[in-house]
Amino acid sequence: MKVRYLDPRGLPQRAATSVVFLVEEPIRPHRVIAEIELEDRGLVLTRDEVKARLVAEAAKLGGDAVYPWGDLHDSPQFWFGAAPILVGAPDSHRYIARVIVYTTPGAVPGPS
Repeated sequence: MKVRYLDPRGLPQRAATSVVFLVEEPIRPHRVIAEIELEDRGLVLTRDEVKARLVAEAAKLGGDAVYPWGDLHDSPQFWFGAAPILVGAPDSHRYIARVIVYTTPGAVPGPS
């Protein structure tokens, strides 16, 4: 997993169960703290496994939520369809996502 930090302030890790996987950028006020990239390198992963890995990394970074960004697999049908789609082999796929923390409207971001 590659991480590109977009906010220099470190946040404490949180439980993965508290991080929400979103299909798109939320309307609720937030700031992007990082972009993460998962490359399956030809492994066969289910979409739930991909989501779980992205959520786990977002939790390590202290994010409230994570959503796909600039990826070919960014449609709600891909992420929340009924059938367990297997992704990966024989090609390698990259999944890029943004990790966010929610902010209070009108609040000025400061050091944590």
